[in-house]
Amino acid sequence: MTQTSTPTTDRCEIAIIGGSFAGMTTAITFAKLGFDVRLIERAPYPVTLDDSFDGRGHAIAKAGQQIFQSLGLWQDMTPYAAAIDHIRITDAQRNGRISPLQMTFNVADLGISDAGSYRDGPMGYITENQPIRNVLFRAMSAALGDKLWTECEVAEFDFSQPLPQLGMKDGRRLVADLVLACDGRPSPTRKAAGIGLKSWPYNQWALVTCLHHSEPHNNWAFEHFMPDGPFAALPLPDLADGTHRSSLVWTKSEAAAKGLSRLSQDDLADCLNASFGPWLGRLTPVGQRWVYPLSAQHADRYVMPGLALIGDAAHGVHPIAGQGFNLALKDIASLAEILVESRERGLALGDLHQLERYQAWRRPDNAAMLAATDALDRLFSTALPPIRIARDLGLAAVDRMPRLKKRLIVEAMGFGPNFGSKLPVMATGVLPG
Repeated sequence: MTQTSTPTTDRCEIAIIGGSFAGMTTAITFAKLGFDVRLIERAPYPVTLDDSFDGRGHAIAKAGQQIFQSLGLWQDMTPYAAAIDHIRITDAQRNGRISPLQMTFNVADLGISDAGSYRDGPMGYITENQPIRNVLFRAMSAALGDKLWTECEVAEFDFSQPLPQLGMKDGRRLVADLVLACDGRPSPTRKAAGIGLKSWPYNQWALVTCLHHSEPHNNWAFEHFMPDGPFAALPLPDLADGTHRSSLVWTKSEAAAKGLSRLSQDDLADCLNASFGPWLGRLTPVGQRWVYPLSAQHADRYVMPGLALIGDAAHGVHPIAGQGFNLALKDIASLAEILVESRERGLALGDLHQLERYQAWRRPDNAAMLAATDALDRLFSTALPPIRIARDLGLAAVDRMPRLKKRLIVEAMGFGPNFGSKLPVMATGVLPG
């Protein structure tokens, strides 16, 4: 008679589904706060840690940097991060030349009155994707040990029980007080929970690669708007031999982006230098190229009993302002603050009332950023002369309004009013509690 083994059932306080940047940061955060955490990731980590896995960089706002500082991770990330002290925004004229009406942001625009406050220092940083992924993986592995389940996929979700129950494809089962969905824009967890989604494509694709340039970037980030999408050159750390580098994100139609990705190095360099201004000298594309489709989406709600959505599982914005990952970091910090308070008050981690506080805190901020980035893309992705002239005049006008510029800088740093909500404690550089 053949014996069948009974599937093992594990128990934890917080089950995190998805080992993305947001998932790893979530796991590190809650493990450091003393919660019993499991992280479930279906991909093998040696693949996702390889340099060829993902060519995108991340813009980390000042508030996001302080969240990593509170986790004790920023020191390890610093070698792979370039500060943003200045931003230049330019527009293309109908003849392809750069409009003389421009807008610049400088950290010095904050003024002496802000020195020494949490707003002091760079506006943010551009980080290299894969080294930062490796920093997060090492920290998560140290924090979780055998509670990190890799090459493991959830096959069954059951949110109908008093506590959420998850069944894995390998037969293991997991019961958690709270499930956190960090499984990206497709989010099987969100779908299994029956949470609706509004989404729309931009019919734009982003070409991503590394640029070497003959002149130093001096911590300038450049965003040049053209009718088919923005061309961004974002500062990266120089190489050890002094080679100057930036990250390219060039938004085009699908056919154009894929066509550019297939060009020879010399031909792509010619296209880049014909489209960009003189600020970085001669541009040379180096290394692998990636193309990504752009879209936006927003979940109808972020929570239900025993479940909360974080990052891209809840919201996805156009990368025009580089705020996608920063919104996820504020999601994590806000939820951490609420769950620490729940634990101190003896409340269930999956209590819907407490989770709705997280939704009320984060949803307006994320919705407003989604609307703002959508509007910016639509405003700048047109060559109609009346609109082009109006936006150029608008750039020039804002450039001469120091109070408004200061407010925009503070928002970009992540320290704005969050549309009526407070700032998470972690964004001030300390863990909650």
